[in-house]
Amino acid sequence: MQQQDVVLEVKNVSKGFLLSEALRTNLKEVLTGIFGSRQPDKTFHALQDISFELSKGEVLGIIGKNGAGKSTLLKILSGITLPDKGEINFYGRPVSILDVGAGFHPELSGVENILMVGQLYGINRKAMQAKVEEIVRISGIGKFAYEPVKNYSSGMYVRLAFSLVIGLDADIMIFDEVLGVGDADFQLTVMEHIKRMIERKRSIIIVTHNPRDIVNLCDKVVEIEGGKVKAAGGTEVLQAYLDATVDNHVSLKQIYNEASFDNPTQGSIIQRVSIAQNGEAEMYGDTPIDVSLSISNTVGPDLSFALRITDIRGNALLSTGTDIGSNGRLEIKQGEHTVLCTIPADLFSHGTYLLSVFVLKGGEQLLERHKSILQFSVGRNRNFPNTTLYNGSQTSLVVPFAWGYKNAP
Repeated sequence: MQQQDVVLEVKNVSKGFLLSEALRTNLKEVLTGIFGSRQPDKTFHALQDISFELSKGEVLGIIGKNGAGKSTLLKILSGITLPDKGEINFYGRPVSILDVGAGFHPELSGVENILMVGQLYGINRKAMQAKVEEIVRISGIGKFAYEPVKNYSSGMYVRLAFSLVIGLDADIMIFDEVLGVGDADFQLTVMEHIKRMIERKRSIIIVTHNPRDIVNLCDKVVEIEGGKVKAAGGTEVLQAYLDATVDNHVSLKQIYNEASFDNPTQGSIIQRVSIAQNGEAEMYGDTPIDVSLSISNTVGPDLSFALRITDIRGNALLSTGTDIGSNGRLEIKQGEHTVLCTIPADLFSHGTYLLSVFVLKGGEQLLERHKSILQFSVGRNRNFPNTTLYNGSQTSLVVPFAWGYKNAP
């Protein structure tokens, strides 16, 4: 029986996939599979006995490493695939970015897709036509609203999907990494609308790699590991996850733009890491960005520091270090100092990024590794044309190389 105010029940949900066909990678394996003794099918258990509840007006964050089973769970919640066993009970009308995106027809325009998806959700055409203008306004796709969605960038596609979810105004909304989509202005729009939905007691599920989103929005957190629920509770679940995957000394409030160790281990070289632009936390791609490392060097001069920047999904974008500085190798002095790295202007497109810091001795021996210690966001580059090519989701780094004419007079 449904408990009061519960809008979603997930009970002992499991899902597996057969791997036998995927493992036959050559003709010999195919023939032995047909004429020889058949090998038993191997099953990959993507989800195993997943259970949780979502109440009215509650915001649930789902976290876990890549491959943990989050995407499979979202597909089941969205009705794209069915569980092998278990129950999913909705007490209200759900809608998600995933199933909305799956409903888009590539040959139809954005507006035509808005009307079509509305009808798929049982909303009559007249009611959806009244919502079109507001949905297009929120999405920011402008004149492209009347172009086929097959010509959209991935960012435009998801922005339209998010805006359509808002327009459908369902009881239960499921978002997958939508808070990292689009430029800084659109991300603020997303946050504003989600907060409005929370005020209106809508129930929300957010799957994200962004710990700041979990802290700011979520009432409770479910961590999935190896297809199973590893932990469920409040933001203390996120803290434990970060302790294991980011850094043992970083607290939740220090994940964004600055990280100082609460209890640095004896002999730690890195004491504090911060990132800013002209001393401000709000940053844009057209101005240099400063990364500051507060250090305590008791090792000696044979020390170097390296930085690695990745996108929010962990894909490496660039690396640099004190031993390959553009102005030569920086000799690291003993004692307590602040080492500054200036990242040039006109390099980043808008987006959210993760910073990792490494300490090496002799250029090879790794002394400290602080993976994804900081998360930071960069707004649009005001020196570049405001298009999706330079300030959209199609690329993270934009490099202004020299251009000219060959054999110019």
